[in-house]
Amino acid sequence: MSPRNGERNGQGPQWHPGHQGQYGRDQPQPPYARPYQGHPQFPRSHHPHWSQGHPQHVSVDGLAHGWTRSPGWALPGEPGTITGRPHGGAGTYLRHLVAFSPLLGVFFLVILLLAAILFETASPGAGLTGGIIAGALATLCLSVFPVRHTRRMLVGTVVVISSVGVELRDHRGFEVRLRWQDATQVGRTVDRVAAGPSVEVGGQRVQTRDLESRGLVGWGERIIPEGAARMRTALASQPRHPRTGAELVAVSFQAAGGHGWDNPLVTEARRHRPDLFGQR
Repeated sequence: MSPRNGERNGQGPQWHPGHQGQYGRDQPQPPYARPYQGHPQFPRSHHPHWSQGHPQHVSVDGLAHGWTRSPGWALPGEPGTITGRPHGGAGTYLRHLVAFSPLLGVFFLVILLLAAILFETASPGAGLTGGIIAGALATLCLSVFPVRHTRRMLVGTVVVISSVGVELRDHRGFEVRLRWQDATQVGRTVDRVAAGPSVEVGGQRVQTRDLESRGLVGWGERIIPEGAARMRTALASQPRHPRTGAELVAVSFQAAGGHGWDNPLVTEARRHRPDLFGQR
């Protein structure tokens, strides 16, 4: 059960021309403000549109484990919801490839040096040329990894937008939920492209670049799968609300669609929380 990107279920399709984001560490901490008074304050157990008799689990393309209803939240495809996915254009693949450029660069140099020694030994004078060719071919093969990583991210990231808020899930089991009234600002988000902070190449640790974007930031809920110990450690430093204990979470706009104003998450955020965009 997977509506098309940007389709508002129950209200006809709307065309919109693309992960869990970590809030930027160097950004000022959002204020501990009262809930936004311009939006209905649904209790945590309240189901505004979805009764207890409705299905509690649906299958979703890209999510092998499907989608189980969170208390008070909608399922993908239910009336009044919009389902978004990351935009799969060439620019998205290029951004992820650039993020892996430090790894690819070091790998190229390591292969170049090793191959140059072998070629120079076998045929004096051909070491540099052979090393460059071998390094380029090996790096080209390695670049398949970030491309496949990006493809899995595009297919396995789903955002459901409803009258309650925005909920993001991915193929690894990550979940983020942010209610409209608990959003505090539109700010910078950081998407980590690798599971760990660095990758070992040639005996050295190489730092991959994180991807920066913009999205909704606020006090919500985050679920990290059991097998993601490194990511759990990386996110452990994120602040918690001093009164409610809610975690500081972020959902990047690119997780739900393209870069334009017709991104479904941007459109709905402007409708539900115009104050975050300087509107009233």
